[in-house]
Amino acid sequence: LTRAEERAQGTALDRRILTSRAALHESAGHIEAALSTLNRLVKLVDEAGERAATLEKMGDLARSLGQHQPALIHYQGSFRADRGRTTATKKAVAVYFELGREEQAKQILDVLQTQIGDGDAAAERELAEQYLKAAEALLVKPQAHGVVKDALDRAARLAPDVARTKTLRAELEAFPTAWKDH
Repeated sequence: LTRAEERAQGTALDRRILTSRAALHESAGHIEAALSTLNRLVKLVDEAGERAATLEKMGDLARSLGQHQPALIHYQGSFRADRGRTTATKKAVAVYFELGREEQAKQILDVLQTQIGDGDAAAERELAEQYLKAAEALLVKPQAHGVVKDALDRAARLAPDVARTKTLRAELEAFPTAWKDH
């Protein structure tokens, strides 16, 4: 592959060689080398969809190494390259949940809601569940109650039949907002 790469410099063949090299590194368990190869590849890719797919793959590899911040950067780059690519956005939400950063996850869920649009009932229900997950985690943080309320409102609009929305809303309203006098 190295000799072919030297001869192909900058052509479409070079991109295919880099793609093959990255796949070879990944299959051999050399994730860092695969990331490095994909980093070279992304500089050669002009087409938005292919660039987004490459950046998303880089995010997946970084995430598999436990490098959450680089993974988020790659997922964001994938979103910038192709704003309709929901898979990278969903993965970014998952990373934020893994890191316990539910407020950021909720912000990305808002972006995902605009990406999904209206009409896909299964996607809307899944999104509602994600909003409820964020609301549930943020419920114990009084400074985030505005975010919780917005997440519950969005979940109720997306899936009005989910009973957990009403339960969480009742817990939010019952949450003490003033110090007790002792």
